[in-house]
Amino acid sequence: KLHEFISPSISAKQLFDQYQKTVGVDLWSSQYERMQEHLKKLKEVNRSFQTEIRQRTGDCLNELCYEQL
Repeated sequence: KLHEFISPSISAKQLFDQYQKTVGVDLWSSQYERMQEHLKKLKEVNRSFQTEIRQRTGDCLNELCYEQL
């Protein structure tokens, strides 16, 4: 059915926008949700690495137990 939306003067974005409007489906919401979840995981990993770096440089020793020191 995609051929119903194609014409030489239409861009790819316009094509997908028109398709979404006609069918009533949001093609990007699931991709956006996956990207948000991935971003959340990356931020957590980043936070963990920052904490580890601070601990190794001696800036943040509060969370370490006696054995780790």
